[in-house]
Amino acid sequence: QGEIRVRPTATALRFAGRDPAEAGREMAVDGVLTGSLQQEGKRLRVTAQLVPLTGNLEPWAGVFEEELTNLFAVEDAVAAQLARALGLEDEGSGREPAGSGAGPEPQSPPNLEAYQAYMKGRYFWGRLTGESLARAFACFQEAAEKDPSYAPPRSGLADGHLLAGLVGLVPPRQAWDLAEVEARAALERDERVAEAHVSLAYLRLFRDWDFDGAEAELGRALELSPHSVAVHQWLAVLLHLRGRADAAAAAIATARQLDPASVVVHAIEGLRHTLAREAEAGIGQYASVVELDPHQFIGHWGLRLSLTYAGRHEEAVDSLRRAVDLAGGLTPLRAALGWGLVAAGRTNEARALLRELEHPEGGEWTSPYQRAILHAALGETGRALACLEEACAARDAWAVWVVVDPMLDSLRSDPRFKGVAGPLIERART
Repeated sequence: QGEIRVRPTATALRFAGRDPAEAGREMAVDGVLTGSLQQEGKRLRVTAQLVPLTGNLEPWAGVFEEELTNLFAVEDAVAAQLARALGLEDEGSGREPAGSGAGPEPQSPPNLEAYQAYMKGRYFWGRLTGESLARAFACFQEAAEKDPSYAPPRSGLADGHLLAGLVGLVPPRQAWDLAEVEARAALERDERVAEAHVSLAYLRLFRDWDFDGAEAELGRALELSPHSVAVHQWLAVLLHLRGRADAAAAAIATARQLDPASVVVHAIEGLRHTLAREAEAGIGQYASVVELDPHQFIGHWGLRLSLTYAGRHEEAVDSLRRAVDLAGGLTPLRAALGWGLVAAGRTNEARALLRELEHPEGGEWTSPYQRAILHAALGETGRALACLEEACAARDAWAVWVVVDPMLDSLRSDPRFKGVAGPLIERART
């Protein structure tokens, strides 16, 4: 009572142009707030309407006008009137007053164009493909140029570099250095930007193998933004890596409660079944991810291991091919496809794919960790271990997955594997 939970913008954007009632039912909400923006000279007009989906709410509508430079004034006016319409106590915007002693003073409202560019960037970043990442970078850079004092675009750029290093678009050490520059720039502008602490957490993880430091940064992000879906979901991933399955399940349950329609949240929930080698449960979970968004690769990618464990090898290969196509041929998905091809007995195709990864066109960097997966699948233990050593030396982001990765199970009984993976396992589990 007296509380309202709002679904994240990234989730709502997926329903743009759809019937509000239909979208609301899929997002499992009591009502949908729709609206439109009109710019007239230097004035911004916002028309908003609350569409009730249950008997708990009454219809409401409002029109607001403000100067373009005063975006948050419009937000506050809409929030105040909507709070009254919902029967909530009006406690203002919730922003800390200047000089409250609660930390750094809040940023001034951003330039509207900077804000819009930043939100577009977050949407494209969330698609997790090389093509969409390029668009995200452009949006974040535009936002940073429109308002150099605005912190979130710097956090977006940091996350862009982290993703570029993760999927192999640039060598990892280069990506990690660039990510740190941008994350620090965000925090210099506003220490309260939770997303920047998430960026630093994964920098600590990928570059430094500092699992405790990563968890501490995520803890700080959680303090700053306790209702952030992203913070809870990325905390769940880290906890899975640390072998704390129950804590990970609690974190992802909170994320799902905050955003029941999130594709990423449901995919991370499936990770529990993947790591436990629970084939049928994994198939059901990842099938629901594909149903939520069949055009997002992550559900098809997650489905492949569960199908393989269930002995449904050709279906697994089909899922992987779909994932590779949707992701634009990213290296991690191609390596997983090779692993699936070996499981299906199609070793010649897997070897051809491995040759492509070992000798890429243009000589671009490819993840040695992903090559290790393919060598392990083909029974080439020595070459797989050599690739893992290379991945650790290069601070390949995927190296941290050596702690739990099912695709490396064939190596775990080899004493040499313990020599390569031992330091990471010790850091993760202590």
